[in-house]
Amino acid sequence: YKPDEGVIEERARDFNPNWMTAVCALDDETYLGAENSFNLFTVRKNSDAAADEERSRLDVIGEYHLGEFVNRFRAGSLVMRLPGDGDGAGLG
Repeated sequence: YKPDEGVIEERARDFNPNWMTAVCALDDETYLGAENSFNLFTVRKNSDAAADEERSRLDVIGEYHLGEFVNRFRAGSLVMRLPGDGDGAGLG
């Protein structure tokens, strides 16, 4: 999203038909998605490709059947953080 212009910019495209329920950018080239058939999947932008068409395509790098409906991704931790553990950087 470009807030100064008020437009959504397409960076790449996933050509698989999915009824998306949630999406999360893991980094500049990797995305996590959830769809209405209780599946999660990860896609990656192919920035090293030679042709422009290939660079604008998202390649599936993982597919997972979760069996639960996901409508939101939240950053967090599966373990409790105690005061003084590390610098606080990361997803949590």
